[in-house]
Amino acid sequence: MTSNLSAFTCAMRNVLAALALLTLGASSLPAFAVDEPSRAVARDAQGHEVFVVELLYVGKKPLDARTRLPHNPDDVDTDFYKVTFRNPTTKPVTLKHYASGLRYGAGTIVGQTSAIGGDSWGAGLQPRDLVKQPMFDNNVLAPGRTVTAEHFIYGKITPNYFDRVMRIEHDGATYEVKWEMRYSRGTGGR
Repeated sequence: MTSNLSAFTCAMRNVLAALALLTLGASSLPAFAVDEPSRAVARDAQGHEVFVVELLYVGKKPLDARTRLPHNPDDVDTDFYKVTFRNPTTKPVTLKHYASGLRYGAGTIVGQTSAIGGDSWGAGLQPRDLVKQPMFDNNVLAPGRTVTAEHFIYGKITPNYFDRVMRIEHDGATYEVKWEMRYSRGTGGR
């Protein structure tokens, strides 16, 4: 009985020590280290997903060294996101319209200059010329295809939002998908 009790006591000490280490390790992580992606989804009349946009905040530095920037992120406070476009269906998705804009104030977004801004979602949205700047393969996302890229936002006003709207066509129906990327100067947290 004594050997069973001491073996049990020893095992319990090991379990408690492991739990203490896990607890200490978890509390030392920053709150934004585990960030869940947000999703914008277009669904058909039956509720099936036909187009998905997943947005994951990755921090103040790009994940991919090949991400092209008009500035040095060490000099200009910038928020980076991993954006994934997904076609989960067996039919192609065609991009018909794409527009973006800063929610608060004027600025330049992906080569588009805006002299206006607004204090509500979507104010000052500017359409992208999809003939000159196509997305995907000639604006078509093939069945089952996923495209991922790194996107960024920076600005003078914080918080600010980079609002985006896409209108897509799938199997004869038109859908609109909207999402935003939040910018917060110097915080690094969402």
